[in-house]
Amino acid sequence: MAGGGDAAVSVVSATHPVIPGGMTGASHGNQGRQPAVTMDMILEDLQDFQHGVYSEQADFSCRRADLNGRLARLLLELQAEEQTGRDLAWRIQVLEQAIQRERSQHDALLRGDACEEQSVYSISDGTPLLESQVSEVYAERIGDREASCREVLRDRLSSMGVDIKMQSAERMDVLASPRRDGE
Repeated sequence: MAGGGDAAVSVVSATHPVIPGGMTGASHGNQGRQPAVTMDMILEDLQDFQHGVYSEQADFSCRRADLNGRLARLLLELQAEEQTGRDLAWRIQVLEQAIQRERSQHDALLRGDACEEQSVYSISDGTPLLESQVSEVYAERIGDREASCREVLRDRLSSMGVDIKMQSAERMDVLASPRRDGE
């Protein structure tokens, strides 16, 4: 009899899958029955997984945006610090030049020839200039500037043969200024 019972179990096992817990798919009892894996359950699990991945991606994007904002802020702070450093270096250079000027003036006072001592200036490359040379540098720069509109107009009118009466600069400025309604 034992052999016949084993054969019946093996036939049932072959035709119906065995569900963990000892029950076969052929048994229809509700007690101890495991839920059958269905397409709906698989789809629900995949959707839960997908929502979890989307949530992780959103968290990652938020963290990345925060870090990018922090990086941008730190870069701006670094640039500001570098600019402050350059500004301080320039101020130190100007103060050192002022100290040198004061020392030379003080030495000149001690020697008694303060009237003959010329002030020392420097141009952008740091070359020291005497007071007489400063005016030459300014004159060179002024000579390079463009002619004013008034000068261009005068030149053009005179080249066309129009008689231009030279008026004083004050009168031309008054004529060029806009008039008010009450005047």
